[in-house]
Amino acid sequence: MRQEIEALQRTFTEAFLSPSSARLHLLLAPVGAGKGYTGAQIVSQLGRDNPGVRVLVLAPRVLAAQWADRLTSRSGGIRVAFVDRGKLVEMQDAAGPGQSPWPKAGVVVLGIEFAVHRDVTELLASRPWDLIVYDEAHNLGVSRRALLRNLLAAESHPRLLMLSSVPMPNLADLCVDAVTVTDWRQAVATAKGQINELTFALSAGERRFFEHLRGFLARWRSSREKDMRPDVLTRAALSSLPALEHALSRCASASQILDVADSDEDRHDFPATSTDQQSDVQALLGELNEIDSDSKLDVLDAWLVRYRLRQPDRPVCIYSRFKGTVQYIKTALQEHHPRIVTLTGDMTEDERRRALGEFHENRGLLVTSLVAVQGLEFTAGSVVFYDSDWNEESMAIALARIRPPETTTLDIVRLRAQDAVPLDG
Repeated sequence: MRQEIEALQRTFTEAFLSPSSARLHLLLAPVGAGKGYTGAQIVSQLGRDNPGVRVLVLAPRVLAAQWADRLTSRSGGIRVAFVDRGKLVEMQDAAGPGQSPWPKAGVVVLGIEFAVHRDVTELLASRPWDLIVYDEAHNLGVSRRALLRNLLAAESHPRLLMLSSVPMPNLADLCVDAVTVTDWRQAVATAKGQINELTFALSAGERRFFEHLRGFLARWRSSREKDMRPDVLTRAALSSLPALEHALSRCASASQILDVADSDEDRHDFPATSTDQQSDVQALLGELNEIDSDSKLDVLDAWLVRYRLRQPDRPVCIYSRFKGTVQYIKTALQEHHPRIVTLTGDMTEDERRRALGEFHENRGLLVTSLVAVQGLEFTAGSVVFYDSDWNEESMAIALARIRPPETTTLDIVRLRAQDAVPLDG
């Protein structure tokens, strides 16, 4: 896999540096596929070819210092400056009143949060840049978009390289020039392994329950506007019955609930549930408690037994978006698979790293949410996507966290109900 990704990096770098290359580029690639490495290669090569080049690198604050370190280590003599407020004041004092604080040549790296301050934006716009690199470019709010427009409008006609893991809409208003998009996501996912579906059949009780849930969600959507609870319930239902039970209970107990996925980034303010909706929720909770089987979990358990017999030393990672599902899978599988470790978003970084160390040592099972492995990389031989609504894009992001064994590709499995009841409208 490493060879395939390195080939993508070389091809893009050569195309970007070609004299006939477009002015504006967007490189789409999953986390861990080397977008930053590729951008640094381009900047370093430009510096070697033209010592007078002027490059501006914008990145989230937590990544900007990493960019400066990476470029310094491979700059080939080009000057690299990481600029925050203190450094900018120092540079302004050295330049003198009315003079530009920016170096005449070299690379300037700023955190994007600092760059959008009005005084900083004006100073940046006063310098004619040759290349602008914007990492994590999908976080393109109003102020950041305005900054890029100002920079691209300069008479020097700077080139722009945007790096992102997800598609970016509305790029046409940045500049009159078209944006050339290079998408590595499918190629990286294919290099890691082919996706196979593991299907399961709903029991009669499960199917009856999901039919009732579909009717309830349809009534809720028709009676309310801008209410996210039906979407929360749908995602929970596509994960596991315990995740759905948790979500229904939250709907019944409060007019404000957190998305029950393993993240606390979004809090939704909802109108109070009506009497009829409260009645529906209670009825669904009662019916859910009467279901005595879990077809999805049973199929996963049987597949794991077969897989571990064939591949006893290949560690398996099971992904879910929901903390409740992660905990449920561990509890349900522990009897047959005692070497099981979990990661959730509420664990500290040290706790997560210790858990990953245990997983690597025992070569067993890791059950994790996607948010819990942010900033981490680990090795696994097989990956299972437990929730039924993982799409190609979200799977590519999850797979980017995983290094396959050196000599083989990943065994990738996605669970799907062969007789699924549609819940999304």
